Amino acid sequence: MVATAVVPDEVDKIRDVLQKWSDLDKVDIILTLGGTVFSRRDVMAEATKAPIETGTFGLVLVMLQESLKVTPSAMLSRAATGIRGSTFVMTFI
Repeated sequence: MVATAVVPDEVDKIRDVLQKWSDLDKVDIILTLGGTVFSRRDVMAEATKAPIETGTFGLVLVMLQESLKVTPSAMLSRAATGIRGSTFVMTFI
């Protein structure tokens, strides 16, 4: 199954889509994009972390490490990764 969605910058709405895809649709991988890094409306990282049951912090560290080789602004990343049930969730911000 492949699904896409454009969701408003609201934690509840983003979380609900991630939970549906994970719990009901049983997708293997969810990749989220978006966010404006440091603004009041940017809730993608928090919304992605909300449904995650097990974090995968090492992946975030590797992503940061590799991104820093390309640009120093990578240190502003708010990426989040983890697992919910049997679904891997990753956000790129």
